[in-house]
Amino acid sequence: MNEVSGPHDKLQQWVLENTPEVADASKVYGAISVDDHEGRIEARRRIDRFHEALDAIATGNEVAELNANGLKEYMVDGAYVRELFIPADMFIVSRIWKQDRLWIVASGEISFTTEMGTQRVAAPYRGMLFPGSKAAVYAHKDTLMFAIVGTKSQHLSELEDEVTTMDYRDCEYPWNYLD
Repeated sequence: MNEVSGPHDKLQQWVLENTPEVADASKVYGAISVDDHEGRIEARRRIDRFHEALDAIATGNEVAELNANGLKEYMVDGAYVRELFIPADMFIVSRIWKQDRLWIVASGEISFTTEMGTQRVAAPYRGMLFPGSKAAVYAHKDTLMFAIVGTKSQHLSELEDEVTTMDYRDCEYPWNYLD
């Protein structure tokens, strides 16, 4: 195995280890069972290590530019719609979402890793992500995607704390209710 030296190398290593070679929305690589608590915790750790490596090289300007040029937000009768354009070869890590959300990849191709495994998908794609999920995303091609979640908030300024968090303990999980 090659030795990883700098932050860029760590990100490339993560892509090699965690990104499938071919887009196939029907496959989840490294799938982790809902009741595999230790496996899910280790997957969270991998995503958090990736997030730390990304933070080590990212500048506030990159995040601000992505949000200014690629992010559009809408409130639609009890729903929050987040539209995001992600340029090819860009990495992002989401916040932890407190609710189920619908993901739609309208154009492009991405790989995303959650604590349930990794998928590489090409547009058109739609899927659900569960409460408490945090996703590490790599855009293989320029990608336009949407996240849609229900909300009680009436204003975008109130929304972030309602639907996202930085702490897994703020979420309830479907597997908490398994017998």
